[in-house]
Amino acid sequence: MDARKSFTGVVLWLGIVCLASHAAAFVTLTHPDGYDTHAYGIVGTTITGFVGYKVITSTGYTDVPQHAFLYNTVTDTWTTLDYPHTDNSTRGDSIDGTKMVGFFSDWQGAHGFIYDITGNPDDPASWTTVNYGGSSTANSTFLYGIDGEYLTGRYINSEGIEVGFLYDGQGTWTTLNYPGAYKTRAYGVDVSRGKVAGFYQDTAGAHAYIYDMSRSPSDPAAWTSLDYPGSNWTFAYGIDGDNIVGRYVIGNEKEIGFVYNQATGTWTQIDYSNTRTYVCDIEGQILVGLYEDETGKVHGFQSSITPLPPTITSFMINNGARSTASQNVTLNNTATNDPAEYIASESSSFTGAQWLPYASAPSFTLSPVPGTKRVYFKVRSPYGESAVVRDTIVLAFGPEIAVSQADVPIPDGSGSFDFGSVPVNTITQVTFTIENVGDTVLNLTELPPVTLSGAGAADFTLSDAPANSIAAGGSTTFTITFVPTAAGARSASVSIANTDADENPYDFTLTGTGVVIIQPIPAIERQALTALYNSTDGDHWANNSGWKAEPLGGDGFSMPGTEDSWYGISILNATVTAIDLNSNQLSGALPPQLMNLSGLTALGICGNHLYTDDADLRAFLDTLQPDWEACQTPLPLCLPAINLLLLGD
Repeated sequence: MDARKSFTGVVLWLGIVCLASHAAAFVTLTHPDGYDTHAYGIVGTTITGFVGYKVITSTGYTDVPQHAFLYNTVTDTWTTLDYPHTDNSTRGDSIDGTKMVGFFSDWQGAHGFIYDITGNPDDPASWTTVNYGGSSTANSTFLYGIDGEYLTGRYINSEGIEVGFLYDGQGTWTTLNYPGAYKTRAYGVDVSRGKVAGFYQDTAGAHAYIYDMSRSPSDPAAWTSLDYPGSNWTFAYGIDGDNIVGRYVIGNEKEIGFVYNQATGTWTQIDYSNTRTYVCDIEGQILVGLYEDETGKVHGFQSSITPLPPTITSFMINNGARSTASQNVTLNNTATNDPAEYIASESSSFTGAQWLPYASAPSFTLSPVPGTKRVYFKVRSPYGESAVVRDTIVLAFGPEIAVSQADVPIPDGSGSFDFGSVPVNTITQVTFTIENVGDTVLNLTELPPVTLSGAGAADFTLSDAPANSIAAGGSTTFTITFVPTAAGARSASVSIANTDADENPYDFTLTGTGVVIIQPIPAIERQALTALYNSTDGDHWANNSGWKAEPLGGDGFSMPGTEDSWYGISILNATVTAIDLNSNQLSGALPPQLMNLSGLTALGICGNHLYTDDADLRAFLDTLQPDWEACQTPLPLCLPAINLLLLGD
């Protein structure tokens, strides 16, 4: 039998807002004896897993024991492995270097094992039994992952609960139990990244997780829960770098493999079956796992995904310095997905620049003319280019002025600062910083050092002036006060005369908007209005516009301060003065809370279906609209049929 078949499978990439597809190379792995084949781990050209569960015969499926295997992808050879002197199941789950891990069962129960793949499978010296905590007897230990000396897996404690663990190979066992979970399994481990991947179960389903090895398992910040979008059954089995692999479940039926990239937050869907596909391990861009064909037979597979192009995650010139007196600077950067080269230029089109071997802190030479320099930067790999990023730095010979507010630079000429919306005749103050990022003293040459001009300048004042002289590398501050005298937009120009060679004067714009604040009515009056609405079937009034216009307050009505826009309500000086709801299909008992409207001077509620049994409320309403009861529209008289019969007797 040909143990390997090649074809193209379908891979779907699920991003935040899109779904795209591409092809991925795919190789089926089927054991020559026809057993169900489960590929669980890979290192280099060697794949491990296990065969068993069932084999196809002329009469159907026959259950068979499970056997670990090693498969060499170059020589196309299979090696079947059984833990010495045991006839029960032996499973291979992961491999790293020359060590394969898994578990086997004997008369005591389940044990983990480490197998030296350079040894003889029939020699007990090639096998090391591993029981949780270093026990010499079985305690239901299952090994799933290995990276160097570190092992991951699960064991069943004395209460019958599945608990994950991490073992450092030096005698330290760390129990991994996701907070609030009733089952936790630890599968993949990447020591270089300090992370463990696995899954846990709670009452909501199963969820993949990432555990930060640098933190205590009792620290909630050590755990990151992952759910494939739209699924509450997500299982993680392997991890390598930024990529985590596993499977998720749609409904209660189809199981689909995935690759999740932590750096980009994207999910790649791996689906080679109409029923189930598991991705069990990843090394670089190579995947191994299993899928079930249309007959129910399980096959292993080896596949690959198209790598993502690199992504720049940070970029700063000279670690974020504002200025430099040297043309030679450092381009500090970090990037994901293994960039191979970088390119940098002061031109956004990278004119004349060359691609160079990637470095996280390469040097760059700025053009010699002093001033603000903007450097553009991107990286690439064989799988594509990153987006372009940029940063600025001031090349200063002599004094060099820079202005900012709360560490946000305000450029000369094009810069601006907005005070936002400020109530009329209300004081708002903002402090600005002037820095000398040059290498000699900067002088501010006029008195006052900061001048204001423009149509709205009268609403802006310099309330705290800066120092007139600023040493190299030093700074000073000034404060602008904005007091809008009327509603509407205001603007002014700021000018700072100084000894900077190319930014004198330093100019930017101030803007702000004066607003009139409408005071909300007292809460007791608002409660009276909402009680009127609720007790008289407000949702079915002929006109209830404004009462429940979004956004809504906590009481379900339009926000406080909007009552003047509610149909039929008049407000003066933050109090309800009039209600005009004549002929508006109000129906029901009037609420006693209306008596809390102490400023009410006009009432119009005729032509509705209203009443009250409250003598105090009736007296209150009579003072406002004496005929309010007489002008109500009668409701139709509807007598039950049984009463009509009694009247007939």
